[in-house]
Formats: sequence, C-alpha cells, structure tokens
Amino acid sequence: MLQGKHVTKLYKTGNIIIHILINANFVVKEGDFIFLAGFSGAGKTTFIKLLSAEETPNHGDILFQNKNINLLPEPLKLKYRQNIGVIYQDYHLISHKTVEENIIFVLEALNKTKAEIKEITENVLNIVGLYDKRNVYPEQLSGGEKRRLTIARSLAIEPIIILADEPTGDLDPYNANIIMKLLAEIAKQGTTIIMATHNIEIIKSYPNSDVWFLHNAQLHTNLETKEIEDIYTTLAKGKDKYTKSRHSINIKTEAIPQKLRNKILHIHPEMLNNIQFLTPKIFAEYYNLSYNEIKTLIKALK
Repeated sequence: MLQGKHVTKLYKTGNIIIHILINANFVVKEGDFIFLAGFSGAGKTTFIKLLSAEETPNHGDILFQNKNINLLPEPLKLKYRQNIGVIYQDYHLISHKTVEENIIFVLEALNKTKAEIKEITENVLNIVGLYDKRNVYPEQLSGGEKRRLTIARSLAIEPIIILADEPTGDLDPYNANIIMKLLAEIAKQGTTIIMATHNIEIIKSYPNSDVWFLHNAQLHTNLETKEIEDIYTTLAKGKDKYTKSRHSINIKTEAIPQKLRNKILHIHPEMLNNIQFLTPKIFAEYYNLSYNEIKTLIKALK
C-alpha cells in the first residue's frame, strides 16, 4: 500500500549537514500497526512528514498504491492527503473554534453535506469520549482531551492510514494508556497506523506490533519488541552495534586520490556506502563532489 524506495532526506544549514534518512527502503501493508522508534532528535517527525507529503525527499520514491506521491499534481496530492489522518505532536487545533467546530472545519473542506457532517462529527466525538465537551474550546481541555480531539479530527476523514507523531509524548501514564487503547481499537477496525514514539515501555506493551527504528539516518524495519529493547539497552550503555561507525565505509580508499580521500572524511559513511543508489546531484550540492569524483568512488566500492 505504501512503499519507500531509496528514500534519502538531508538538510543543510550553512556548512552543517543534517542527515535524516539515507537510502531507506520500507513497505507498509494494509492493517499494519507500526511503531517508529528512535530517540528524540532522530528525525521521526520529518519521517512522518515525508509520508504525509508535507516534506519531499532529496532522493528516492514514496509510493502510495504504486504512485509516487511527490510527483502527483497538486489536486491529486490533496486527494492523497485526504486518505491520511495525521495526529500532530503539537495538536494543530484551532483555538477560536469549539471542539465540534474543529472537526466540522475539516469536513467542510472535504465538501461533506450538512447531514454527513453532523453524523460524522457526533460519531467521532463519541468514539473518543468528547461528545459532552463538544461546545467547549481547546484551551478548556486537558492535554489528554486535546490529544483525543486530534484523534477524532483524524478519524473524521475516514483515513486509510493514520500517522501519529508522539501522541503520548506529553501525557501522564493514565492518559497515555487511554490514547493507546483508542489507537489499538482503531487499528482493529482495519486502519493502518504508524506511530512515532521514543517510549520503549509503550512499545513493550504491544509485543505483537511491528517496530521500526530510526537512528543515525538509518531505518531498521521489521524488528520485534525484544530486538528494540536490546537496541535501547545497548545504546544506553554507550555502544552502537546497529549503525556503522563513521570510519566504517565500504570503499577501498587506496584506490582513490589523496585529495578525494580528504574530501570524503567529512561525508556520512552511509552516504558513501550507498553512493551507487543516490543521485549525483546530492553529492554535488551537499558535498561539492564532481561527477568524475563520484564515478571514482563508485568504482572503488568493495
């Protein structure tokens, strides 16, 4: 249903290059419940934005039902987004609209009839337990209630996929449990869910879920709960056997000129290890490599 091929995302600020994803390949199947794990700052929010087409990869394809979402004309991209319910980390609620109006606003944008809007709004508010608070404003809600409202809003569009960005990150354990039960129930109804979290305890509470781990710009997919627990424990001890060290490059350096060797010292090793999969434009723009230098590096791959 949703597939990533060689997805690479970088940012450049001055001379600093931030690597979010390097040559990530993944598949999301209908009905999946996937935890996207990773420490704070690993790039989970950016990854969610790539899936929702709010961000564009520097290289690679993200396919929805075999169509590249980043190549879609704007009307079709909008249609794609109507299949995606996003639960934002910072709520994105409209403060001057009531709980009910926050949902109505979304449905009006989809040109639903008044009858449809009334039925859907009542239904999703009942699902999340906020019907009795339909006439209050977001600032009058607790953090847990605001989160439930964002879930109701995402459900209102009847999405195929829900992307949840740290939906329990700012909640106490009681409210976090309520949110997780809601998401689990939604998943049981067939909606695909991808949930970003750094909370290993939540992941351990759902041992049958698929787990992805984003670390050092590398995406590890199809992990089991025990594996992710082992990863967190190992990294907490200052060891990192899940990503290559900055000196672990798959290139025969003796086969390249000294000047080029000096250049590649500052390049993320996974960029070099995947150079044959990535567009030369990335290396030219971000690392100032010429086309001939890129060809030399590709030939020097082990």
